[in-house]
Amino acid sequence: MKAKYQMKNIKLKLKEKVLKLIGELKNINQVTIKKDYFSGEYYLNIVYIKDKKETKGYTNIMSIDLGLDNLATITFLENEESYIIDEKIKSRRKYFDKNLSYYQSIRYETNKFKEI
Repeated sequence: MKAKYQMKNIKLKLKEKVLKLIGELKNINQVTIKKDYFSGEYYLNIVYIKDKKETKGYTNIMSIDLGLDNLATITFLENEESYIIDEKIKSRRKYFDKNLSYYQSIRYETNKFKEI
C-alpha cells in the first residue's frame, strides 16, 4: 500500500465505542482498509481477540448453524439429537444473487457516468 499510494503511514483516530469493544490495542490481530467503489467511502475492518466470558454454569447448550443448502442445523451439547430444518434455500439464494448482481451492475454503470 505504501508503494501504491506513496504514503509513509496512516494515522486513524478510533472512536471511544470502538476502543471499548476492542479493549487494549494489543488485542488487535489485523486491520484492513477497503474502499466501496460505488459510494467512494472507505471502511476500516478490525479483527481482534476477544476475552473469553465466564459461563454461568449452564449445562445444556444449543448450537445453531445457518447453512447454505439447508436453512439451519440445530445440535445440543448434552444430547445426541440434532435437527435439520430442510428448507431448500440454495435455489432461492441463486435467484437473489442473480438479481443482486444485475442491480449492482446498473448502479456501477450510473456511477461510472457521473464521474465523467
